[in-house]
Amino acid sequence: MRRFQVLVSLLLSSQTKDQVTAAAMQKLRAHGCTVENILATDDETLGKLIYPVGFWRVKQNSLYVSQHMKTLSYISFPLSSSSEPH
Repeated sequence: MRRFQVLVSLLLSSQTKDQVTAAAMQKLRAHGCTVENILATDDETLGKLIYPVGFWRVKQNSLYVSQHMKTLSYISFPLSSSSEPH
């Protein structure tokens, strides 16, 4: 789970201050920043969770963050796998 959260954090950090990225990650962790939860979360909710992030509306409207988070979930962390890749 930690590796997945690092990848999500990297996606959010573009043109965003570290403190703001950290705040968004806190909200995502409280929501449940796991592969399963991200895949089950609708784009509007993800937009609200990442709100403090710079250009959040552009990222959310273009599905940049949510789509990439979901793509990462499918590619890097298949649901059938019991452990994260090394």
